[in-house]
Amino acid sequence: MKNVKLVGVLSMIALACCGVRAGGVPCISSSLLGNNLVHSFLQDIVYDGDTAFRGRSNIEGPVFGLFDVSDPLDHQLIAGVDLPGFVHGFEIQGSYAYLCIYQYGLYIYDISDVNNMVELGHVDLEFPVQDVVVHDGVAYVASKNTLYAIDVADPLNPVVVDSSTESSRVYELVLHNGAVYGASTDGVFRFDLLGGGMFDPAVVVGPVIGALSLIIENDILYANAQASGVFIADISDPDNPITLAMHDTDGSAHNVKKIGDRLYVSDRTNGLVVIDVQDPSAPRTLGRYELPFEAWSAAVDPIRGIVFASGDHTNEGAEVFDVSGIPVNGVLDYRSTSNGCRSSVMLGSSVILAAGGAIYTMDATDPQRLEPSGSLFPGGTSRDIAINDQTLCVAAGANGLMILDAFDPNNLEVVTTLDVPGLADSVFVLGDIAYLGTLTGGISIVDIFDPANPILLSSYDTTSLVREVHVQGQYLYAAGALGLLVFDVSDPNLPMLVYESTLGPGVASLDVDGDTLYLGLSSTGFEVFDISDPTSPAMIVHVDATDRVREIEMHEGILYYTVDNEGLYAVEINAFGQLIERGFVTLDGQLNDLAFDGGRAFLANGLSGVYMLDVTDTCSGCIADLNGDGALDFFDISAFLTAFSDGDLVADFTGDGLLNFFDISAFLIAFSAGCP
Repeated sequence: MKNVKLVGVLSMIALACCGVRAGGVPCISSSLLGNNLVHSFLQDIVYDGDTAFRGRSNIEGPVFGLFDVSDPLDHQLIAGVDLPGFVHGFEIQGSYAYLCIYQYGLYIYDISDVNNMVELGHVDLEFPVQDVVVHDGVAYVASKNTLYAIDVADPLNPVVVDSSTESSRVYELVLHNGAVYGASTDGVFRFDLLGGGMFDPAVVVGPVIGALSLIIENDILYANAQASGVFIADISDPDNPITLAMHDTDGSAHNVKKIGDRLYVSDRTNGLVVIDVQDPSAPRTLGRYELPFEAWSAAVDPIRGIVFASGDHTNEGAEVFDVSGIPVNGVLDYRSTSNGCRSSVMLGSSVILAAGGAIYTMDATDPQRLEPSGSLFPGGTSRDIAINDQTLCVAAGANGLMILDAFDPNNLEVVTTLDVPGLADSVFVLGDIAYLGTLTGGISIVDIFDPANPILLSSYDTTSLVREVHVQGQYLYAAGALGLLVFDVSDPNLPMLVYESTLGPGVASLDVDGDTLYLGLSSTGFEVFDISDPTSPAMIVHVDATDRVREIEMHEGILYYTVDNEGLYAVEINAFGQLIERGFVTLDGQLNDLAFDGGRAFLANGLSGVYMLDVTDTCSGCIADLNGDGALDFFDISAFLTAFSDGDLVADFTGDGLLNFFDISAFLIAFSAGCP
């Protein structure tokens, strides 16, 4: 009875709200489109515009046919034929389809009339029948440990003409330059074709790896290597293959597919791993998509930029990702610097990087690419950088405050330096005042009205080093080694300490946005404070992390924070202190500092260089849109009631681990607020 009354109340609210749209489209934070409910082991698809030949194996039984694939989430069968077992690999040549029926053998079908596909002939082979390639009237079929050559010149009477049994099972096949390459758990096999269906026994290409899948493109071979990741080799001289790389995926790489310059690797531990192979000798992991199952295989739609990631034969469905023109997990480009990078700022279309003994300029005019465009080696250690019009202020360690003329960002010039107490480690500029945090001398305040003649106005010696400073209004917030420090700097000649706290390992980074303060901690995550009274900050939420949070910044309603050797997170914090993840980038190293430019972010890595990231996909969410359709309506209320009744913590809108009236109230507030 209580639920009936609650349904009535919530339904009236839904009708009154009339279905609020979230900007006209659902707000999503990744390229996941949804699930394609085919049998999950989706291996081969042959595309032709909006249609494709493919197999299907589900509760309705195994089928091969022509599908409408214009909707990647819902492939509709146009015409097909029932099969004795499911299709694993297949090839189409002319009006014939050569199908590997996994349990039985090679089957040949006439597909000239898709509405009346007819079996012409078949050859029984030993289970499992994995893959087929066809060349000069001969079908080469991988069946268990054997490669068969089957004469299919007469499709009504296919005949085995040669075979070679190897030491291990042969999986995927690729025809390349007069040879058949086969993925095998003993490595990549090469079978040289002699003509007439005859071929030489296998030669192992490269090291012994557990290959189950391979691709050859432009004489470059890519194969999964299970625990070793991905194997890449130059086979332009087939008798002398050159190993270019063995790239670790930190798990168990099981399948590899390629679109453009990116590999999509099904990793049983880490989901769908994406690797940039623009330079095959220097592959780099861009990120990964998490999956609700172990990733065993994948298929791709290169026309639409779609990847279908699937599990083993027991999973009913494939996760579908749109990777067309969208940088996976936001990575656009990366540039290394010899000294690593400590800090970054934007100046027009240039990114200026403080990198220890050097200051680098990168041209970011191209929205997809960074180009080195200038460098300065001013001496000392450039640790942090801030901008005031065309003047750069650099926290330069023992050299104090360094001021640069940035009229031409590609040709920076040192104007002067100013000694300050301690080792200058961080700098924040507001108006004509520069505020510095130091490793041994607390804080310093400098008048930079005349950049050529800066004036030290004051210093305040703290009991611990200061890693970062931020000024809002009359208050300076300092990230101290022992905790948070707050100063009243309304008189820059006389800063007054008004608050000091101890936070265990100390504060590594901070940002201020209105009445909210965000503190990145040295080893225990981050904390959010209400600073409506700056002299008495009140904690809102604590979030754990596995390593130091070196950077934390609020940008356009999204909180970005880094975790060393883990990556960059984008989250939203609702009114109840709940975190809603909006994006994640897997990155290694010391992730130091962010600078934003429209839909891009530039992240300084203290050990290597700078990343350029696309952050347009970290959109603000709508927490009451429980069914994710971009509208607030009765269906979201129904989803809330179902979760609430079932004890599902999806309905825990207050984040306290309990389901009660307060969650109902919180849901009503979120529902009434609508979507951004």
